[in-house]
Amino acid sequence: MDVERELINYGFDEKEAKVYLALMQLGKDSAFNIARRTELKRSTVYVVLEHLIAKGMVGTEKTRKALLYFAAHPKKLLTQLENKKKNLEESMPSIMALYNAMPEKPSIQIYDGLNALKELYIDSVDYLKSHKEVVYFGSMKHFERFPELLDTWLKATKNKGYHVRELFPDDKFHREYATRAKKNANPNHQIRFITKDFSFLNDNSIYGNKLIIYSTQKEFFALVIESGAIAKSYLSMFELAWSVSKK
Repeated sequence: MDVERELINYGFDEKEAKVYLALMQLGKDSAFNIARRTELKRSTVYVVLEHLIAKGMVGTEKTRKALLYFAAHPKKLLTQLENKKKNLEESMPSIMALYNAMPEKPSIQIYDGLNALKELYIDSVDYLKSHKEVVYFGSMKHFERFPELLDTWLKATKNKGYHVRELFPDDKFHREYATRAKKNANPNHQIRFITKDFSFLNDNSIYGNKLIIYSTQKEFFALVIESGAIAKSYLSMFELAWSVSKK
């Protein structure tokens, strides 16, 4: 067994391990002889000895001729290790409390393909059943290619228990969509417009702890970020845009 390596694994640095092992072999001895045995500079040995004394692994005895050093019994290592384990166990509730208070790490997933995007739109409808709000902002122009999906969405939002807010550019397509949605007579489905000069190339939604960014230009995919903090931050930006939009 490489005893020096084991001491290093325990927590000694390389020089501390050398000095402690040298003292175990020398018994009580001076820093001068320890330096000769370890082939370390005497100034370095003094520093290392102070560290080992602080750790309780080296003791001293003053004689008329010199200050002698001796190694503490190796079993003290086990005692110290047991004490550290006990202290750590006692501190664990506080450590766990700090861990549980850490901000959540966001979960990020990519949904690829048209069918995956359809599933996400359906997921937002399912969320509406909890009578909590879903907000959309961006562009729905890709629905021109999928009228059946648009019909499904409008049919779902007829339910007066569903709360939806949507924010779009002020253009012909989105005005026509708003007219169709208004026929549902759901007062909890609100649509507003921002200036048509402010254009979106994609759709976005926020509900629960999810922010979903849809890409529908060349390839169909969606980036789903699950994080309460991120969803809340983007919802704040949505609220800011909503406050300056027009009905």
